Amino acid sequence: MQSISKDDVNRLSQNIVIPPRPELLNELHQLAINKDANHQDFVKLIAKDLGLSACVIKTANSPAFLGRGQVTNISHAISVLGQKNIRQIATAFILRQSTQSQATQSIVVALEHFWEWSNRVAMISALVSQHVGACNAEDMYCFGLFRDCGIPILLMRFPSYGRTLELAHQASDSQFLKIEEEFHQCHHATIGYLVARAWLFPDEICEAILQHHEEDFFVTENPIAPSQTSCMVAIGRLAEHIEATLSHRPDPGWDGERGLAILKHLGLELTEFEDLRDAIHSRFQD
Repeated sequence: MQSISKDDVNRLSQNIVIPPRPELLNELHQLAINKDANHQDFVKLIAKDLGLSACVIKTANSPAFLGRGQVTNISHAISVLGQKNIRQIATAFILRQSTQSQATQSIVVALEHFWEWSNRVAMISALVSQHVGACNAEDMYCFGLFRDCGIPILLMRFPSYGRTLELAHQASDSQFLKIEEEFHQCHHATIGYLVARAWLFPDEICEAILQHHEEDFFVTENPIAPSQTSCMVAIGRLAEHIEATLSHRPDPGWDGERGLAILKHLGLELTEFEDLRDAIHSRFQD
């Protein structure tokens, strides 16, 4: 199990800049807890930012929300997505803008690809969650969006991190963090956890971000019994694998024992998983 101490936090804070939580998220949070706030209050707040408004409408028309009619305005988008998803989408949009605005030209394209990939994984995570009946779909959407948010932070911090990522993606899941640690004395799961903490994510999502490369949940002689964290990690990893098959990319971390162990953890037979994968493929390809 991954852990992080106060010494780790102090050491990392001296070398890695964690983006501060922006004011817009505070305003959204205040609206969420204000009993007198109404639908139109959310519309007015989202409408202040044209980029965020476009992102919200685009997400409402995405494969994860198919079958709810064409969305053409913010009011309809908020009705389709719900206030919780709106806050998560706004959080992802702001973090995305923050990383890209500070990025050098050499990594702008890499960051764009990363956030598009994260959004697909998030949508697939929500769909898988609904199918297996484990974890809240909205929480899984949030976890999918931010599970790997440490990666863009490290891309901006270390010029050589892109090469590290290439090496890590060729390795097994259990080796991914070790490769990052070897080259940079930190890894994206810890950085993502610190971002999630700073941006006031729920405790269970923070913990799942920290543990999402943990194999003790699945591939050991005595795997850890299913828990909220382990189910989130399993669904997120299954969603990542389905996204890889959708994009026709290899997924070496899934092959063999780990993939089968994750399916077993979620109570999925291989044929049921294949049917789910094909259904999600069709949804995204329509």
